[in-house]
Amino acid sequence: MKKIILTIALALSLNAFTIADDKQKHIIAGTLIYGGCVFVGEFTDFGLDAKTCLIPTFAAAVGKEVYDANFGGTADFNDFTATMFVPFGTYTIYSW
Repeated sequence: MKKIILTIALALSLNAFTIADDKQKHIIAGTLIYGGCVFVGEFTDFGLDAKTCLIPTFAAAVGKEVYDANFGGTADFNDFTATMFVPFGTYTIYSW
């Protein structure tokens, strides 16, 4: 129960008015990738759990920044951090 309360508190602490629009999109993308992976892991025998689902989220975050750096965008470590924030925070809370 305390893990659920901590996850809700973490989500509520993200004030959408102070986070830039671009960072909000990165947070949403990271959350969807991680959540989708965990969801698939719950209903299949692919061996996906909360820890292994950090890997595709990490790959997507790094891949997006590599794409930005090579194709005219601006690679930004803060974008990477925003993408990994909720998945890593959620994993940390649930493994606690």
